[in-house]
Amino acid sequence: MTVPAGKAIPTPAEKATVVQAVALGRLLGEETLVTGSEGGVVVVWGLASNTRIAALTIDSRVEHVWVVHGIDAIAVQTTAKGERSLLVLDLVAN
Repeated sequence: MTVPAGKAIPTPAEKATVVQAVALGRLLGEETLVTGSEGGVVVVWGLASNTRIAALTIDSRVEHVWVVHGIDAIAVQTTAKGERSLLVLDLVAN
């Protein structure tokens, strides 16, 4: 939801029902909030621009998210069928 306008911001996918993990950090020159959901949706939100910078769906439950300092990347820990995985994802500006 945007605070100034009071309008809801649509989620990137219907599976983004419960946010499981959050992280704050600087990516692509902007302060960001990274969220990860039980449905496997990872979203990078630009705090100053109030926009969704990137979104993707992973076929696993997101347990944790981190902003990797020093490079424009995020780390995502997932769990599927009792197996944990750690993904490191680079963000590239258009």
